[in-house]
Amino acid sequence: MDGATALTNDDRYLEHHLLDVVAGQEASGGAEIFGLGVGLDLSPYYRRNL
Repeated sequence: MDGATALTNDDRYLEHHLLDVVAGQEASGGAEIFGLGVGLDLSPYYRRNL
């Protein structure tokens, strides 16, 4: 995250944006979204994750 984003928005701004974008894309049915994390639990963000 860049400094301007951090100063202008709350601490969870990018997390909330990610959740909104993924939910919108999954609801539209236009694309399947997969999250791949190395040592990270991505289940809060992606329904399909590994």
